[in-house]
Amino acid sequence: MASRIFSKAPLTEVILEIKFKDPNIKNYEILTGELNAKLKKKYPYFEPLKPQEIPSFLLPHVVHHRFRKNINEYPLYQIGPGIVTFNSNGENYANGGWPNFRKTLIDFIAAYKDVLTDELFTSENIEKITLRYIDKIEDARMYPDTKKYFRENLKLSIEPEFVNNTDYKDGLQDISLFQTYKLNDGTSKLLFNIRTITEGSRKLLVDSSVVVKDISSTDSLKPWLDFAHKKLKELFLGLTSNIQDTFNE
Repeated sequence: MASRIFSKAPLTEVILEIKFKDPNIKNYEILTGELNAKLKKKYPYFEPLKPQEIPSFLLPHVVHHRFRKNINEYPLYQIGPGIVTFNSNGENYANGGWPNFRKTLIDFIAAYKDVLTDELFTSENIEKITLRYIDKIEDARMYPDTKKYFRENLKLSIEPEFVNNTDYKDGLQDISLFQTYKLNDGTSKLLFNIRTITEGSRKLLVDSSVVVKDISSTDSLKPWLDFAHKKLKELFLGLTSNIQDTFNE
């Protein structure tokens, strides 16, 4: 994620997830049918995500159905008992950036809230709302000295101070670093996970999100989305300030 356009932006996916405390807050089959009827013109392509023989109530808080704008394309929404997500990939997100994604997202949330009803879409029923960005960064400078790359290029300390065995600690290759921060709005938390992965080639997986638990209406959700996006943008640009040349090659 970035505040300006990179020719090779590393964004893989952006996700807004709403999770409810009670997976049976509303009959799942009825909710899915009514939402599909309301949004069928915008998201006509349906994909089942669980075997039909498994009843929905056996898989709470797991998405069961996916609805896309076009076959194999984004944006899309996913729904399950007590959970709903709205997703875009990097390519679709690049077409209009945050303002376009935000508008499409707000339109979807308004439709979902209308079907669920205002009485149920409340802080008392919502367990958490999460805005999440997933980036995959390929940078040949990461190897052979991963520890040096984290220290000098990303400005992240990963020294395993509890390790005294010098026979292996200097040969560190794979890293997973997870941190959580309380944000200055007093209600949100920022979660940040960066790790090395092998996916055809060596990459950095940057998984960052902002989580809140007390948003109760679409109106109050709008400023929170902007706040969460701002914090995630600041995190990404700060983390990648010394490696952004890889996004423009």
